[in-house]
Amino acid sequence: ALPSEAIPRLQKQLVAQVEAPEDVARVLGEQEARGYGELCELEGQGGHLLTRGPAIARCFAMARLGSAEEMVAALECEAAAEGGEGGDAEWARGALKTMTSKASPTSLKVTLELLKRHAPQQTLQETRQQPSSPRGSAARSPPTLADALATEFTVSQRFMRPGASADEGRSDFYEGIRAVLVDRKGGPPKWQPGQLGAVSAAAVEAYFEPLAEESKLILPDKPFAPAPRL
Repeated sequence: ALPSEAIPRLQKQLVAQVEAPEDVARVLGEQEARGYGELCELEGQGGHLLTRGPAIARCFAMARLGSAEEMVAALECEAAAEGGEGGDAEWARGALKTMTSKASPTSLKVTLELLKRHAPQQTLQETRQQPSSPRGSAARSPPTLADALATEFTVSQRFMRPGASADEGRSDFYEGIRAVLVDRKGGPPKWQPGQLGAVSAAAVEAYFEPLAEESKLILPDKPFAPAPRL
């Protein structure tokens, strides 16, 4: 884990020190260790999400809460708790507001399905199968980076199209762009559908349907060459 302020430093270190592929892991390890120490200092000051670790686990642990609806319910319980430690209730109220009043219900469910499909194997084994995943994420073979990149590309292309299936209307991606960037005075986004419970398992699965062969992501057969030193 790294504080966001440390990203420019990491970029400089990668450019300056990477001459061979194995150098990447070394630089990342060094910067992660340094970054973790910085995060711990922030934690001691009560100013970082590390202080919310237990609350985040209660509200978003996929092994226990397998659906977006269950996660929202957990946030509601956390937000209503009296005297939450270190402002957990306040944090939960903020997260709940973002998820229920700002985020697209379809995007929430599709994102959760992405996380399930490409979670570490241990998490896959612990995560119970959910109705929102007709094919059963836990039954899949261990995911690879190539699998994750290809799946995310597929989902992104589905969101960029008018609809993930022929019977759907405009994608929420376009509605979000309209509300945030184009027509700011037109009110909040009008998501279709507007409630988590109205997003069907079939609608989520449609975003993962394979693209036509000519539209699929093509990854290189060989590892990327290291960037030239500047």
